[in-house]
Amino acid sequence: MRRMICLTPLRGLLGPLLPVAAALGGCGRVDFNDALYTDRCWEPGRCVAVMNLEPQLTAWLGASDAPIDDDELRAWETDIEALDGTFAHIGVRRLSRDEKADALEFLVTNQVLVLEQLGTVEEELLVQAEVLLARDDAETLARVRVGIAPYLQQTNGSVGVVNGGDDVLFLLGVDRLAYNLVERDRDETWARSVVAHELVHVTHFATSTYATSDRDDPPMERSLWVEGLAVWGSAHAGATLYSLADVFGDDFAEACGAEGAVWAGDYLAEIDDDGAFDIWWVDGGPDPRGYGVVTPGYCVAYLAVAAVLEQASFEEALAWEPSRAYPAAREALAVVAWP
Repeated sequence: MRRMICLTPLRGLLGPLLPVAAALGGCGRVDFNDALYTDRCWEPGRCVAVMNLEPQLTAWLGASDAPIDDDELRAWETDIEALDGTFAHIGVRRLSRDEKADALEFLVTNQVLVLEQLGTVEEELLVQAEVLLARDDAETLARVRVGIAPYLQQTNGSVGVVNGGDDVLFLLGVDRLAYNLVERDRDETWARSVVAHELVHVTHFATSTYATSDRDDPPMERSLWVEGLAVWGSAHAGATLYSLADVFGDDFAEACGAEGAVWAGDYLAEIDDDGAFDIWWVDGGPDPRGYGVVTPGYCVAYLAVAAVLEQASFEEALAWEPSRAYPAAREALAVVAWP
């Protein structure tokens, strides 16, 4: 288990789970290509640096055909991956030849939809940033880098700190977003909710020492708090609010409402068991409990944070360190759990 919270991927919305420590490089060095980043501002002096690869991506897609051959694979690595350090940081080169080819073939076949997602997520970014990043001063905002690009289906959205905590890196994988629209019956509301959820992570990590504290955090506690804040924040604190049904689907929301208190009791019973992590948090995994949903941790986390916020403000909770946050989350589970 990693000893530094340097990247917190949104597992329930990702699709495939990212192998965090290996593929994302922890708090590694990322060399940004400043020429690719443009300040996106919602008011004077309130901006974040955004990388949008639409020109390069359009050119690459226009020169490629499905099925993808080895020359096109090499062109991707040469023309796209080499543009910015974030591609190396997430470990694209660690994918197999077939994994790359399949992901690139989806890009070529669905290029119109992928390019549409570039515009959709940037639009949502500016709308949500005006509210969700309102607490952040100019110096804090200058640390935020937003990469809107295809990451070969490794992420819908993820946030972490890099370069020793100097930069907060927010990735939006437009190819994975498009894939979920096509293959998993998601919709545009869901795609926009990913942006809102991840922006809560951005402000959480950018305005506290939470993400860079050197410690061995228990994963069940860590995810309960970090993801609970993000799910609650996207439902209650953004410019546009996204419910559990918007983010996880109607069936998940209904099951959470009906069974969430029981799940909270089960989670509390296993909160110190690292081996239970996959059951609660890994998207696409099995449902060994017969709950009828996967990633039930997001429901439990939402209920726990909602209970905490009956006694504290969202602003206050974002600033809490683990020594205060984790006991508060445990106590909240005990309150909401059905014995």
